[in-house]
Amino acid sequence: MKLLIAGLVVGGLSLLWLFTYKFTCLSVFFMFVMIVVILINEFKLKLTQRRCFANCYINQNSFWYTFFQGRVFAFLSAFFSSVVFGVAYGVYLVKGGVFDYVFVGVSILFSYGIYFLFNKNGILSESVKFIISKNFASFSAALIVAFLIVVIEFNQTPPAYLDNSLSQTIKNASLIYSSCSYLNDFFELLREIEALEWWGIMKFSASNVNFYVKFIVWALFLFGNVLALIGVNKMFLIIYEGKLFNGKK
Repeated sequence: MKLLIAGLVVGGLSLLWLFTYKFTCLSVFFMFVMIVVILINEFKLKLTQRRCFANCYINQNSFWYTFFQGRVFAFLSAFFSSVVFGVAYGVYLVKGGVFDYVFVGVSILFSYGIYFLFNKNGILSESVKFIISKNFASFSAALIVAFLIVVIEFNQTPPAYLDNSLSQTIKNASLIYSSCSYLNDFFELLREIEALEWWGIMKFSASNVNFYVKFIVWALFLFGNVLALIGVNKMFLIIYEGKLFNGKK
């Protein structure tokens, strides 16, 4: 039941964002909610890590030692990473298809399995096991699934919008749109960057994408997919963990 509730919440937020971003700026609210959920997890993690980082790397007599041990630094670093993960996941949903949505579910299941095994086997100390296992599970599951995506899509043909003219390539690539001018500008920028990357690679390889060039391209896509999947994994596990703690108490 807890898995189902967490899955429904994550799925509901994802669908609300996916079905509204084309029509209204209010869709940003659903993105904001996803970022806040991830932020809860990230803030807990940064609070756990802050003293370890300061004690290992910073001179104890310096101002920075106090700063890196403070809650302000923990919040700022958590906020930055939460925005990155949340936005990456939102973009992944917008650019993806059914195939990509299936892999979101696979990633969530993988992350839950790793999280469950870590907590069951008593590998970590009680004081940090939930927060550390949750973040390790989110990252490792995302890496595995993103690698599978790249392996499956490795021989996929380059995008159909590619043209000998850079300006025409960028124009052809602008397929994602929104009635919200802010979102539309953001999506257009992303598509233009992606189109520019593909156009440059195709020109560099004389219109034939060889193995090494394709490897570099998919490595970049792997990085983007990892960020997106880490975001949804963390969102799912923090919701599940909240239910878990409520159940115990």
